[in-house]
Amino acid sequence: MSRFKRFGLVLIAASLGSIGAQAATFSETGSVGPQGTQAGVTISNQARANFSINGNPIVELSNVEEFLVDERIQVDVTVQAAAVTVRPGDENRIQPFLITNLGNGQELFSLTVVPNVSGDDFNPIFAANQLVYRAAGSSCTQGDIQASQQFDTGNDQLDLAPGGTILICVPADIPGSVDDGDEGFLDLQAQSLTAGAAAAGAGDVLAGAGDGGVDAVVIQAGGRDTDRGVYVVSAVEVEVVKSIIEVADGFRTGAPNTPNGGRFIPGAIVTYRLDVTVSGSGTATNLLIIDEIRDDGEEIRFVANSTIVNGIARDDNEAPVSVTDTMVGGIAHKRITVNFGNTTPSPGNPVDHVITFQVEVQ
Repeated sequence: MSRFKRFGLVLIAASLGSIGAQAATFSETGSVGPQGTQAGVTISNQARANFSINGNPIVELSNVEEFLVDERIQVDVTVQAAAVTVRPGDENRIQPFLITNLGNGQELFSLTVVPNVSGDDFNPIFAANQLVYRAAGSSCTQGDIQASQQFDTGNDQLDLAPGGTILICVPADIPGSVDDGDEGFLDLQAQSLTAGAAAAGAGDVLAGAGDGGVDAVVIQAGGRDTDRGVYVVSAVEVEVVKSIIEVADGFRTGAPNTPNGGRFIPGAIVTYRLDVTVSGSGTATNLLIIDEIRDDGEEIRFVANSTIVNGIARDDNEAPVSVTDTMVGGIAHKRITVNFGNTTPSPGNPVDHVITFQVEVQ
């Protein structure tokens, strides 16, 4: 790092699908505030003596003693997700990392992704041709990523002011051969690019390497920090299929659009069916099936106590059924919730549930 480092060329990739031939430099998008006195600031101090001679006040000043504040080189890498749940064969699953310059000087950093970490069950496949995405927003949603530029770990660098932060989104693919409960690790490392930092130990001094030519003190061995993103495989799948199985209009009762089926006229009773299938391996934790039906006296109205779960009739507030009032888009609705709790299928033996309830055409 030198006093000239802020004048580095800034090149922005033309699109998400291309990689610039030259290095690009990315600045902070947020800040946690100053990290102590800025490196290179002069601290001056002078003492004085106050006394009197024959009643005459005298002030004698000492010499001025001053020093320059040295630079502290320190970076923090913190993953922003406790774990990312994935399925076998998933692509471009994102791990979000926040990079923070905890030093008191302007600092350049490189980024390195380490997808092959020991101690896990599988190796995530670092995606996007050695590229990570710099998020434009405060999270790694698809919208944030699409509005960002790519970061080439082989060429690009971060240029962060003291306290400066930037969110980095790291994509990885998940192998198709993983099992439920398997964990895959992916590390992201930020490394100071100050000359000599990579070989320095904690507390080592790099003479003249700080801002304005002051000394720099390396706080972390190698001038680097690393954090780990975790992918957890859940191979369980939940499928919900909704259908109308019966219409009763007072003249006919049967499946809709059949000769014996009722017609959707005011006063007709319509029976909905939800087929729920939980398959694969693993556990669908706290499985709730929720359906919201308009209930404002117009169009349709929920028929009270009409819910049947796996062939057993349930009242509106009889477990596992709960029927509550809610507003959707400013319109009154009934929310029908069926709580199946933790549901664990076994391979080749899915768990099936059938829910039916009725509404009346208004």
